[in-house]
Amino acid sequence: MVASDQHLCNAEEDFSLTFPAAGYQKDVLKIPKIESGGTMLNEKNLYLAGWLCVAAALLTALIGSLGVVSGITQEKGPNLLWLEILSDTVYQFIWIYLLVMLRSLLNQKASFHGSDKHINLLIWITIAYIAFNLITYALPGMQQIRETGLFAALVPLGIIYAVFGASLLRCGDDLFGYLKPFSYLVIATGIMSASVILAIFALITEIVADVILALIFFNSAKLLQGRGSFAGEQA
Repeated sequence: MVASDQHLCNAEEDFSLTFPAAGYQKDVLKIPKIESGGTMLNEKNLYLAGWLCVAAALLTALIGSLGVVSGITQEKGPNLLWLEILSDTVYQFIWIYLLVMLRSLLNQKASFHGSDKHINLLIWITIAYIAFNLITYALPGMQQIRETGLFAALVPLGIIYAVFGASLLRCGDDLFGYLKPFSYLVIATGIMSASVILAIFALITEIVADVILALIFFNSAKLLQGRGSFAGEQA
């Protein structure tokens, strides 16, 4: 379920190529630092983030459906397992991008950094999760270890996610009226995940949270499109 002056100074690392004959330097690649405010926002990457939220919601529904199917059949064939790993991995990479974009939006639009450390932690946890998932999938006989490990991680991850949601409530910008609904859904998702027995219902709140986050990004894109900047929007 998940940027300000400091962001402007630290948001990007520039990789440049120099062309001596032409007498100028051209930036050819900019890569956001995971620990910084991400990247400078514009309507294009905000619209992209919005559509990726929609994709994340659909993938969450797919992952949940695959879980139900495997629960009914009591076994996972190679094709079902491969589809589950693929959809989950794609979702996690999307989630990393959305976390970076959300942090940038909070920093740049609201001058809010109160959730930065929670977002950074979630990003690194997601990277570790992807690595664990792929390694245990690639190694023969590791499926049981993988499932046990992921099941055991539900409690601490749920707590971290709930704390992240609570931290968002301290933001002074209501994000077009969607801040509180999004925050409460994140908290609910974290609590239900941590409870384990309610984890299946966390998929529902996660899907709704993804849709609300999409609306936040879409509205932010429209605001930038109309005004050119977030100037005057900081809380």
